[in-house]
Amino acid sequence: MNNSKTDVVMALSAGLASLLLFLVGIWDQGYIGFETRFALFAREMFANGPGWFPTTYGQPYPDYPAMSTFLIYLVARLLGEVNKFATVLPTAISASITVFLAYRIVRHYDKNWAFYCVLILLLTVTFANEARAISLDQTVATISIGSFYLVWRAETFGKGTIPWIIWPLLVFGFSVRGPLGIVIPSTGIAVFYLFQLQWRKLLIYGVASLAMLLALWLVLLQLAKASGGEAFVAEVIRMQIGGRMNSGATPEFSAYFKDAFGNYALAYPFAVFGLVVLPFHFFTQPQRFTDAKVKLVLFMAAWALVILLGMSFPDTKKARYLLSMTFPLSVVASYFLCQGEQGVLAIVRKLYTGIILALPGILAIALPFAAQKAVKKGINPADYPVDTVILILVALQLVAIAWFVYRRKKKRSLRAELSLSVVAFWLVSITILEPAELQIRDSRGFVSRVEAIRLEQGLPLVFYQEQPDVMGKVYVVNAERLPRPYFIEDLAELSGFPSGVCLVTRAAITPGLQGLSAKTSLAASGSMDDVPFLAYTITPE
Repeated sequence: MNNSKTDVVMALSAGLASLLLFLVGIWDQGYIGFETRFALFAREMFANGPGWFPTTYGQPYPDYPAMSTFLIYLVARLLGEVNKFATVLPTAISASITVFLAYRIVRHYDKNWAFYCVLILLLTVTFANEARAISLDQTVATISIGSFYLVWRAETFGKGTIPWIIWPLLVFGFSVRGPLGIVIPSTGIAVFYLFQLQWRKLLIYGVASLAMLLALWLVLLQLAKASGGEAFVAEVIRMQIGGRMNSGATPEFSAYFKDAFGNYALAYPFAVFGLVVLPFHFFTQPQRFTDAKVKLVLFMAAWALVILLGMSFPDTKKARYLLSMTFPLSVVASYFLCQGEQGVLAIVRKLYTGIILALPGILAIALPFAAQKAVKKGINPADYPVDTVILILVALQLVAIAWFVYRRKKKRSLRAELSLSVVAFWLVSITILEPAELQIRDSRGFVSRVEAIRLEQGLPLVFYQEQPDVMGKVYVVNAERLPRPYFIEDLAELSGFPSGVCLVTRAAITPGLQGLSAKTSLAASGSMDDVPFLAYTITPE
């Protein structure tokens, strides 16, 4: 391991710079989509104190252990409030550790390769998006690379024994994500020992990790019983095992393999195309099979493939579930940027160089079209610095071209071009795309109007034909105070609220309120998470 002061400083600088990138501008952002669930967990723990499971509406939630929420709770206690910064900070730190370790590992093989790997990582769409959100899968991805780093370091520089620190790391993974927190990190270790033909260590690790998984699972079920009784235990089993394998969704098995071209660009398409071409290179230079760099590339490709295959079997397929393959994909993709000027890999390098070089210009051309599309969503492009960003992108493109021409004469690396592409990508993401999506999916305006009316009239909050686990959470987490809502499927259930209610329902649903023997009036209209909603006050005649 290259432990020179300069290399350590470079790795730390990459990690700290990425941490700032992941946190800038998020302090007072709202919550949208899936992260509203975890924001509600955090708000309830902040109000009621920690437990073994997070809670929603005061009841334990079976799908996750409480560790990730507890980390947010600790940050919120330091800040004195639960805000977006407090909820995202643990994820951002996790993602920055991934960046740090990625540089440390690849730097052992090549300095430029390490730099390219980190920048490809930062240019990968889902990694970038999840690093600025509440993401348990991002933490699992960090545990995956951390576990691999420990084993790889022990085999490469140490005594070759299985590092003991892996086991508490896997316990932490389980406490964050349940069984997946052990299964996914174990993938990289198992594939590594398989590639090293270390059958004994593979067997020992496999048996020990399986025993740990079973032991922790039994402990979790006991904690579930203490938290909510036998019924809650059944829910934990259903949600964390049965629900993940058979959710009722019907995506095709190959969905991840196809969707990753967009969700994990640039790393995934660069890696896939490069691997398709690589055998032609081996055909002309078979001795390359023994090269340490090539061995690493093949191992990383196998690691990513095992994750892809393994996660394709469950019904539920979310892009974030594959975050642990981002690092191995980035290693593979960046390898093809390190090749020379001859042979088939040189053609791949030139293709990738052209894409990277043109990225600021591509974004500058795409922004006006995106602005026109945003108008249909009710977004006013004048509210965003679109023109300024386009000018900056054009400037970055000109600098990139000028530097590329200069670099070719001097035969230098692609560091500058990649760095400019990263700046362009994150500039557009942070100043345009992310704020626009937050505005489109904002719920705070509607929720604040409804809450003002509801609290003024002292009415309970009732959702009609709405699932507690979906928009109910979006509403509650965006309210200034934590309301305790009720959920009904039939309007006849309103008879249980003799003093009246504030009824919230999707605009697409016709509730048939005209037939009610009560005074009904529209209190507010708006949207939550880009879904139109209506709120009615219903009081006795």
